[in-house]
Amino acid sequence: MARIQHAAEICPKGMYEIDEETGDEKVPEELPALGVEELKSLEAWGHRYPIILKAGRCSHKAPTGLDEEASAAWAEKMAEEDKTEERFKALNEDVPIKGLETAWIVKVCGDNQ
Repeated sequence: MARIQHAAEICPKGMYEIDEETGDEKVPEELPALGVEELKSLEAWGHRYPIILKAGRCSHKAPTGLDEEASAAWAEKMAEEDKTEERFKALNEDVPIKGLETAWIVKVCGDNQ
């Protein structure tokens, strides 16, 4: 369930940002002014949460007891085997579903004021 939720919850790009001091997600002081036409584009949308790695976490954590060199080698190995992805990655960058051009489809419903 958590993998599905992390992969499927989306938000308009610029709606959230990462605080450089704490590393936490925050709402920026000035929100983007996006209209219906801008929101029709997959580039205008991004994943809200980071992906969940094969290890069950959102980031890699080196095992305890490793020296600095072994820890760096482990981190390099994990970066190859279980790659992390950029936070707020645009939807058009997702791997397409087999048989379709893209992983996401944009559809406008209702009143588009």
